[in-house]
Amino acid sequence: MTMTATPKTTWTVSFRTGRSVTFDSAYYSNDKEFWVKLEGLAETNDFAKSLVDAEAKYGRLSPKQEAWAHYLVYQAASESEPPVAVGTFSGLIEMLDRVFESGVKYPKVRLMGDATGTVVLARTKGGANPGSVNVTDGRPFGSNVWYGRVELDGSMVASRDLTPEVKALLSAFQADPAGVEARDGEPSDDADAGVGLSWL
Repeated sequence: MTMTATPKTTWTVSFRTGRSVTFDSAYYSNDKEFWVKLEGLAETNDFAKSLVDAEAKYGRLSPKQEAWAHYLVYQAASESEPPVAVGTFSGLIEMLDRVFESGVKYPKVRLMGDATGTVVLARTKGGANPGSVNVTDGRPFGSNVWYGRVELDGSMVASRDLTPEVKALLSAFQADPAGVEARDGEPSDDADAGVGLSWL
């Protein structure tokens, strides 16, 4: 069965932090392609593997496990979507490259926006897109919100969770990356933009 953009089922998962996410899945649980996707994730994701193993052992997943299985496939689809035109951030990549060359192996920067709260930009350590920059809300993996990824050419792959407010925050950061770098990691504020910047 081929994937369709039409939602087939709706699920809710709850994180340990108390945050809940409700999302639409493009699959029914008995769709062959759904299990192909989950089994593919299981090759590199221990949580996905535990779900595949549970289904193989017991013949079914619990409702909670089933919801998480759909969420993993949903998230993987979000992260593999084609680039969305939200601006060019080549200055950010160049800045983090210079920080990397200075000896900081995996540089990160935290942005604080009045309308967004914390947004963290972190250079990836490896995986399928080494050196690219993940954009999240800064929470631990598994309970965070992934807004998208800035590629090495400065283009951005945006997830479904990327909001206009986060895009505006990234644009404000992009407008003066050299100025932020020149402050040597000290927190800074732009009163007009309502943005604060600091190195992690």
